[in-house]
Amino acid sequence: MKKLEIISIDKDSTLENAMLLIKLNGLKTVCVLNKDKVVGILDSEDVIDALLKKKSFNLKVENIMNKSFKYLTSFNKTELIKLFKKFNLTIIPIVSKRMQLKKIVHIKDVL
Repeated sequence: MKKLEIISIDKDSTLENAMLLIKLNGLKTVCVLNKDKVVGILDSEDVIDALLKKKSFNLKVENIMNKSFKYLTSFNKTELIKLFKKFNLTIIPIVSKRMQLKKIVHIKDVL
């Protein structure tokens, strides 16, 4: 599993910063945080959509992130595999009951 700081970004960060982080982490996805709570997911498709709509590089990530995302509250390999396959995901955040990010699991970690 990769370090959380290269797989997560603050909701107030810019589209440009998100693009750099997505490129850096090699996963094509980042978790969007409000302080320490997961509030969304942003992937390369979201970035492409924003650019095609001619959005500014200074646009805040919270304006383009996916707020309906899949997550688990514990590491359960069987459930992770089901979610990865059913929804064609690359990462799934593991969060506390208060949505605090505990870890991020990449599909390669379980398959």
